[in-house]
Amino acid sequence: MPFTLRVTHERPSSPEQDPLRAAVHKFIVRAGAVSPGSDPTFMLDLVCDRFLAEPKRFWTADELVEVLSTNKVTLKNNMDRLRDLDLIQEENIPSGGKAKKGYRFRYGSLSDAFRFTMVHADIILPNYRKDVVAARKVHQAKVPDHDGDEASARTDKTYLDVVITETTADIEDPLERVLTAMGYLSSSDGPGADVQRRLMTDVFLARPEKWWPTEELAVHLDANPNMVYKQLSRLRSLYLVEEKDAEVEEGHRGKAKRLYRLRFSNLTRGFDFLEGNARTIIDEYLEEVKAIEDIAGVD
Repeated sequence: MPFTLRVTHERPSSPEQDPLRAAVHKFIVRAGAVSPGSDPTFMLDLVCDRFLAEPKRFWTADELVEVLSTNKVTLKNNMDRLRDLDLIQEENIPSGGKAKKGYRFRYGSLSDAFRFTMVHADIILPNYRKDVVAARKVHQAKVPDHDGDEASARTDKTYLDVVITETTADIEDPLERVLTAMGYLSSSDGPGADVQRRLMTDVFLARPEKWWPTEELAVHLDANPNMVYKQLSRLRSLYLVEEKDAEVEEGHRGKAKRLYRLRFSNLTRGFDFLEGNARTIIDEYLEEVKAIEDIAGVD
């Protein structure tokens, strides 16, 4: 299973009344171990009542199935989500006269385990950068950078929401490879996937200096405006596209149109902005994890 970490500014709420369970719930949703809106009960039982309650102990699958009153399929599904974050350590331990696999947080510590997660992210982000630099050389038209609009690029308040995971060598095109890893491009070949690709290659990279209204994009791509807007929102959440209001002529009434372009008119500079924010958020995650251990009374 590939390493997968969700990095987002969004701070989810939690209905949990217990301070520890609420803190863990917010972290696992934010980091991508649990989907927003799904039932986190089993994951919270596993993390709070087992791995945090006895952090140095290795638990066998049979023990966890018994104490959590569950089945091995449910246990595996939830363990896999923690493995995707590189938080789980496996080791053979004696059990009933046999050697069985035992599980706990790496190094017997959630914060130390997450530091390992951070190292993995530090390895992947430079790989993203290599693909972004290569993609700009292949796809982006050569136009001057537009430093005069930097203020708008930095004040667009969209939440960052990006996936950090290994890129696949099976995808030859660097742009497609990095955008698939980030969670923008889908593996399907439907009309939505075509709009996703062309929005980057035929629009923002072909004309990086141009501000586009949604309606013009829909015509240019021969696509439904709602589909175009959905993909614009996703690109904004990756910090690769920026948004501003069009200037309204004096005497005209009505709502200003929203305009979109490649952030900074430059793919690599847009990625710099993404990476800087992502690293700040990952540092925030570590502070959340430390707070979780403080609440749990972990030494």
